Amino acid sequence: MLSAGKYAEEVIDELKATRSIRMALSSENGSVGNTRMPMENIFALFSSRLGAKVSHVFPQADASTTSSTSPFLFPNYTWLRTNLYNNAIHGSLNDARLAGWFVRPNTSYPWKLSKYLFEQNRLPSDANYRPLYESKVIGLHTIYMIAAENYASINPEKAMDYLNFVRNTRNITMDLTLSTDMTPQNIKDLIFDEMRKENIGEGYLFTEYKRLFRPIDRVIPVQPTKEIFRLPIPADELLYNPQN
Repeated sequence: MLSAGKYAEEVIDELKATRSIRMALSSENGSVGNTRMPMENIFALFSSRLGAKVSHVFPQADASTTSSTSPFLFPNYTWLRTNLYNNAIHGSLNDARLAGWFVRPNTSYPWKLSKYLFEQNRLPSDANYRPLYESKVIGLHTIYMIAAENYASINPEKAMDYLNFVRNTRNITMDLTLSTDMTPQNIKDLIFDEMRKENIGEGYLFTEYKRLFRPIDRVIPVQPTKEIFRLPIPADELLYNPQN
């Protein structure tokens, strides 16, 4: 992790100077093209069919079906709102992600994850909407979190500075403070929850749960096991590369 932190900070320092890639401004949160903060993308994949592909996974905002009657993915909004985004220790109802990534037309509809949803008439040929068709692979938010995790033990003040900086860009104005009884693991837990808020719906968090061998957060946490995190080796790989 030390090398990862070193390289992450090099990226942070360079981008502070060039501004070619930057963290979103709080004033930019909520505008259509900035839904997923594309100005922070260091590497992203562009797909002109992203909207169509997403429509097969996440229900549209005006869909009345529920998780019990459809194959779509639904967020456990009430649990996420209470236990993550508005967590008593680090959360805030002002979090731009809570306000912008979940939607329902009225109280009779189930909550939907709207992070990737957009109207199909917003075409990639229009520069205002082109960022909607980007899928982030790695963004500047993640780089800051890598650096913060690196400093959790050796310089906790700097780790908290990085953590508070990215929180501020998401409209969370309440800074976290470093108390005398706070351990490096406490700081890493705060960083991990920040990653959970940011990367919901992207599939990225599986790799973080696996790397840290952490329980998967659910109403009843799923304990980490090798059976959960170790993906099956393809038969061809076993045949032609048996040492694995």
